[in-house]
Parts: sequence; structure tokens; C-alpha cells
Amino acid sequence: MRRTLVVLLVTASAMLAGATPALAVTAPDADESGADVATTASDSLANQSSDAPQVSIREIQEPPNESTDVSPYAGETVTTSGVVTAVRDDGDGYYIQNGTGAYSGVYVYTGGSVSVSVGDRVEITAPITEYYGLTEVQASGAVSATVTGTTAVPEPVTLATGNASREAYEGVLVEVTDATTTSPPDSDGEWSVDDGSGTLAIDDVQTGTDTVPARADEQFESIVGPLSYTFGAYKIQPKAVESAATGTTVTVLAYTDIGSEAAGDGTMGRFISLVNDRRAAVGGPVAVVGNGDEISPHALRGRVSPGWEPPIRALNIIDPAAEAVQNHELDYDESAETGDFSIFEAASNGSAFPWVNANVRSASQELPGTENHTVVQRGDQRIGIVSVADGAIDSKAGNVLSRNGYAVENYTAAAQREASYLKTEANVDVVVALAPIGNELARDLANDTQYVDAIVTGDRDGSFEPEVVGGAVVTHPPGGAQGVAELKLTVRNGSVTPVGGQTYDVTDDLSRNSTWAQYIDGVRAEYGLDAVIAQTEIPLSTAVDPYTDETAMGNAIAEGVRNYTDADVALTNSGGIRGSATYGPNITASHIRSTLSFGNQVVTMNVTGQELYAILESQMFVYQNDGGPSIGLQSSGTTFEWVPHNETDIPDTALDEGFGRLEDVHVDGEPLDRDATYTLATNSYIGTGASDYPMSESMWTHEYNATMAQAVIEWLDETGTVEREMVDPVVQGNMRMVDRIVDTSDVTTADGTVTVTAQAPSATVDVTDEFYLRNASAGRVNATGVSYDGSTLTVTFDRSDWEATVDSGTAQVYGEYYDSEYTAQLRDVTGGAKEYSVLNVEATVDSNATVPPGAVYSPGTAAAEFDDNDRDGRISITELSDAANAYAAGDLSIADLATVADAFAAS
Repeated sequence: MRRTLVVLLVTASAMLAGATPALAVTAPDADESGADVATTASDSLANQSSDAPQVSIREIQEPPNESTDVSPYAGETVTTSGVVTAVRDDGDGYYIQNGTGAYSGVYVYTGGSVSVSVGDRVEITAPITEYYGLTEVQASGAVSATVTGTTAVPEPVTLATGNASREAYEGVLVEVTDATTTSPPDSDGEWSVDDGSGTLAIDDVQTGTDTVPARADEQFESIVGPLSYTFGAYKIQPKAVESAATGTTVTVLAYTDIGSEAAGDGTMGRFISLVNDRRAAVGGPVAVVGNGDEISPHALRGRVSPGWEPPIRALNIIDPAAEAVQNHELDYDESAETGDFSIFEAASNGSAFPWVNANVRSASQELPGTENHTVVQRGDQRIGIVSVADGAIDSKAGNVLSRNGYAVENYTAAAQREASYLKTEANVDVVVALAPIGNELARDLANDTQYVDAIVTGDRDGSFEPEVVGGAVVTHPPGGAQGVAELKLTVRNGSVTPVGGQTYDVTDDLSRNSTWAQYIDGVRAEYGLDAVIAQTEIPLSTAVDPYTDETAMGNAIAEGVRNYTDADVALTNSGGIRGSATYGPNITASHIRSTLSFGNQVVTMNVTGQELYAILESQMFVYQNDGGPSIGLQSSGTTFEWVPHNETDIPDTALDEGFGRLEDVHVDGEPLDRDATYTLATNSYIGTGASDYPMSESMWTHEYNATMAQAVIEWLDETGTVEREMVDPVVQGNMRMVDRIVDTSDVTTADGTVTVTAQAPSATVDVTDEFYLRNASAGRVNATGVSYDGSTLTVTFDRSDWEATVDSGTAQVYGEYYDSEYTAQLRDVTGGAKEYSVLNVEATVDSNATVPPGAVYSPGTAAAEFDDNDRDGRISITELSDAANAYAAGDLSIADLATVADAFAAS
């Protein structure tokens, strides 16, 4: 995420309400039923303010940061509302919920008396407390609790047992399905269940109906109830329990996009071990599937022949039931300009498993090397596997499909057609659809198709754990050989029930698969991939998303290419930065070749300022729904601002038009001249107009006999050390996303301080202390103080730091703030990942801006001002000392001090 976007996780609504989040106080020991040991800011309604802030349940439950589970309102009295989802039989309290999903529920403690029923909508004014880790609305004293009506109870959130123990679902009505008891009721009446993904405790406190007595190995079709937290563990307090006839649990192990690690020294080997370990641990029917983007790019591409050999070797060791075809399976044919896809077909022939695709066709013919679907037998279960792609597969593969007469059919229709055939004619028990189409589209596919039981997606969004959607279990596995997703389904009497599942990450304690290590170690040694070529003072990471952040690795790549070509500006596409690793302090050739693994050549072209503006503007979009406003490039030699929305809202999808504008573009620290000509260096892929870049081969002035990786490696080898100032996004600030721009402001100085004042936008709710100054090139100065009185924003800086950064012209002051329109929308579109809007104050600075009010010093008058001490027409040592003290206090510029010193020397 952008460093300029998220620093503190404090919700905008909290600021609107004027609430100051407080820390909970540790309570003394007590038993579980103790009512008075919880933290509380008030014991009576008399201490509660009638203007208690109105906050949502989500705001009560969602922690302010990842280091705590404590409510940001612990110790505060608030007003909240929700529908009653469950009432404890012992009268100690009830649960309320607003909506569904994470952070939507909370427990209301009453201490022995409950006067509400399930379905009542209530509004409560009461303190928020933390009772041994459980967030509660403390309603045991004199509180305001009003039933405002009745409404339907939200549907429970279906979770896997191994994935339910999370703070996000505390107080939320949840359901686990097809679970088996792992331990019968203990002396306290508590028991546990497991659906194959991990154990979950079931509480002894019932909430509305009798539970079915549990015994070891008994299976339950469904257990529904709010999730609570007692004695250090998350537990369901069941309100409904249904026994089930024994069924068969089918497991699907899924991965995606492992191609970048096909030449890796350690990650791939441990990833293969993880797949084998989970396959062995699951027991019962299990199918391993890959979701495409597996055979390109990688660090050995262009060095070994055939280029697909390393990834196919790895995949054959993994031994999947099937693999999907995505754009990186077509890279070799695209770069070699083949029209028959003979290179991919050769890779397919070298695979010990089938490649499937159901909707890329030429005159009703399948893509060479693929099958419509495949069926595998696992125990008593027949598992059908189909794959579909969306239309973007063509453009991302350089239009190699359309150029050769292939079309991409509607993926929903194709998935439905194949699934229907597999279930009704091929007699399969479970249908798995491999659909690398993006997270939201995969969820839509689950809702829009029949017979599809599991969907594995990928390609453009972040990974997410398996979840039940529309009768199917859907997941996006971790990419880059960083982990696998484990999906669970129960097959019973010919019907399939999606259960859920969880993801497993590759860890350092996993051993490398010996078969893979024996092969790859020899190849890496042969090509010298482990040779150290440079040191770096800052980690260079490909794990940071280059679509949502300016990254140190992206800056290093662009800087390397710009130096290699001596261009004015260098750009690289975000999608060309591969992998999910962090490198340093030693940088090897392997690190760069793994990151820039496509083998694209370096090219240069002469562009006008207007053309450069259009190139930069073309990559401002909402690339990822889950990631919010995004950018498709990394750059060197240019800085610019991007406003990603119009004056009303943030776009919902990447297809929305009319959003985003480019501001304040500079090249080498100077404002962009639309009529000037600049030398632009980039790679041959986007240089032909791929990924919607407005460039073409006809614009090229030179094509280097060097790949992007080779250019960066040469620069690193010459540089020796990558200094922080060269690539650190905090220092560089090449791409500055802002939400609002304030055009004018006042700049004054006094007592060593520079003060910027501006009228804040009317939508400003509050500000943070994260404000800073930037100039047109690399450089950042943090503010020493920030204040906001409801209309005027005041930001102060150290004068010497300011003068070292800005002399005159326009100073760019940026800061994180709460915007009544943009902040909430940004939080929604990013799933809560980005909590702040960003303000840019364009501070106008004139030549006297660094001089204290009332004094005017210039090269012609500075000496005379100090000579006024005795008016003898000379500068004495005392007067020179006075000038030095004035400079030290921030009341005299360095230029004026030099004038006084020159006058002293002349005297």
C-alpha cells in the first residue's frame, strides 16, 4: 500500500464522532461469569454523555492496528445499534449484529437479565469494555437500551473450522458444516469439531436451543451460533445443531502463478514439499490443480533451451491432476511469433498431466496442447476439472490469439456447458473450475453457474482463503509459489456441500524437495545466477505490489535502465516486475533475472512532452477492485501527481471512465514542457503498445542488444552500492497519489520555523500529523507540527530543512487527512486497507518567503542593516557575530549571511 496513504488505522467515522480511541485496562482475575472485572469508563448512565458518539458495530470491533485486538472504543461510552441474533439461556447477555461478514457482530453483557428477543432491532448507549479479550457492550448497569422494531436475522457466515478462530468474526453469527467431533463434551460441557481444516471449540453455554449431545466421531451437517471468546479461545455458542449422515470429504489443493520461481534456489523446492505434505496430511480423496501462469517468466528463460524446461520439470514433480492455460503459457509462442502454438504444444507434450481450456477456440478447434476438461478418479470419487479464461488473456499475451484466428468465448457459458456435461453425462461427483479471471468475477461465476462445486481464481487480485459463494467454494491461492489453498467439499448421496477451507504458506522450516534441488542447483551454477553484483542499503522487494505503490525495486529497475541508456525518463510496466521476494543486502544476478524474467529488450524513443504526458496518463486506473486506485508503471527521471477520481467519488470498477487526471508533471526537476522532446527508455513489450501504452515500434530510435535484466545488472555492477537516496520511495516520491488539491496558501517564517496556512477543503473532517514537504525532484521534509481548527490547516516546518528543499516557486505539501466523501469510499473499495485520503497543498513561495516579517534583507542591503548598529559604514566582528546568530536563529538566509561576511572581509 502507498506510504502516503496508510499510517494509522483509525476509522473516519471515529474522527467524525469526535471519539478518541483509548486503551483497555487489565482487569483483575475472576471466573468466567464475573461481571465486574471488565474494563469500563463508566459504571452508570449518569456518567454517560447524552451526546455519546454514534458508531457502528464494525467501528467498535475492528482493532486500530494489527498489533492489538482491543477495541479502539474500549473505555468509551457510545451509541450503537443492531439486530439481536442470539440470546444466552443463562440470561447473561445477547448478541447483536449489523449486516454480515467480518466485524459485524458484538456481545451485549447484561449480567443476568435479558429483555430482548431474537429479531429485535435495538439501540444501546453503553460503555465498551474488554473482558479477558472479549469485546463487550457493557449493559449490566443503568444504560439506555431501546427496541426500535423487528427485522430478519442476518444469514450466518459459513466458515471452515480451521479458519473460524479470528477476531474479525467475534460476535458474528457463523456456521460450520460437515464437521466431525474430535473430542466429546468435557467436564464443563465443551467439545470440539473439525471439518478437515482444523479444530474449533463448541461452548457449553447454549444460546436458544438444545444442542445435540456430542460424542467422538459424530458428524454434524451444520452448527450455527455466534462466535465468542472465553478462556483464551474462540468458540461457537450453538443456537442450532444438525446431525448428518456420514459423507465423503473431497479436498482440492490449488496453486497459481508459480512460473517466476521456476529457477528459484529455495522457494520452489519448499513449495513442492508443502504440496506433498498437505497431500499426505489430508487423507481421503484429494486433487491437486494449478491455475495457470506457470511456465513463464523465470530467470532462466532465454538461457536454457527449451525455455519451458525448468517450470515443466517442477510441475511434473508436483504431479497435478490438471493445469489451466493462462497468458504466460503463451509467452514463448508470442515472443517467437509462431502462429501454430507449437512451443506451448511441445511444453504440453512434455507434461505428465493435462492442460485444460474450454473457451479459446479457432473454428471450433481447441487450442493446441489442451483439452476441454479432464476427469480423475480419487478413491470412490470422480472429479471433473475444467478451465476458462477471460478476454484479457489475448491482450496480455500480445494479441497472439487474435492475430492467429483464435477467439475467447464467453467464460460463463463455457463453464456451464462443461460442468453440465461432466455432471449429467460423465457422472463425476465434483466439478472444479479453474478460472483465472479475478476475484469478483470468480464470485460472480459461482453465482451464475450450476454444477460447479469449486472455483480457483487468480491473475489480477490478491489471494483470499476459501469461502462459500453461491453453492461453490471459491479461492484465490497465494501466488509465486508462496503457498497453497485447500478447499473442502462433502459428497453425500450424490449431492455436494461446499465447506470452505484455508491456505497454507511456504515456510523456511520446510525442506527443499530433493529431486528439484538436484536438478536446479546444477543449472543455476552453470549460468552463474548466484554471483553477487551489488549491495543495497534498502531492501529491494517484489512482494510490495507495484500496481498500488511506488517501490524501491521499481525505482531501481527504472533508474538502472535510465542510466544504461542515458535517457531523460525511464518507464517499466508494473506487470513486468515478477515474484514475491525481498532482496538485500546482497543482490545477485538471479534476483534481477527472477524479477525481470520476460526477456524483453531495452528500447528508446524520442517523445514530445505531450506524448509523455499521455503515456503516463494511460496507466492511471483502478486496476484491482480489491486494491483500489492503482498505477501500471514504475518510473525514473519524472515526478507527477495523480488524482484518481473526479470531484464526486471514486470509481467502482476499472471500466468506469472519466476518472483520474495527471498534475504537476516534472522531468529532471523541471516542469514538463509539452512542446519539448525527451528521450524515453522502456522495454520492447510496452514499447509496441501492449498493456494500453500509447506507443508503437515506429517510435523507436534504438533497440539495444540487451534485456531489461541485463541493463539493470550492468548498472548495479557499475554502481556497486544502491544507496537509499537512489531508490527509496519515501525519498523519491516519483508517483504521488492525492485526493484533493488546495491551490493557494500563505508561507511565513519566524524564529527558525516556516509556517504554511491554507483553507482546508469543506469536506475535511480531521487531519493526521503525517504531513510533509516535497520538491519537484527527490526530497522530503517531515512537518514539525500540524493543526486544524475546523477550517484552517496550519503546518510548520524546520526553517533550515525547508530552505534546503525549496527556494521559491511552488512548494508541494502533502498530508493524510479524513475526507467525508473519499475516505469511506477508499476504505470500502480497498477492503479497509487504506484508511486515509491525501491532501496536496500547493504553497506559493516568493523570493522573500524565508525572511521574518518586517525585515527585508537582500544582497545589497544586508550589510547595511547590520551596520546600523553603529553606522560607521563598516562591519565589525561583533556585527558579523550578530549576523551569524541571526542565521542560527533562522532569521537570516545563508545568502544574506554571505553578504555580511563579504562586507566584513572588505572592512
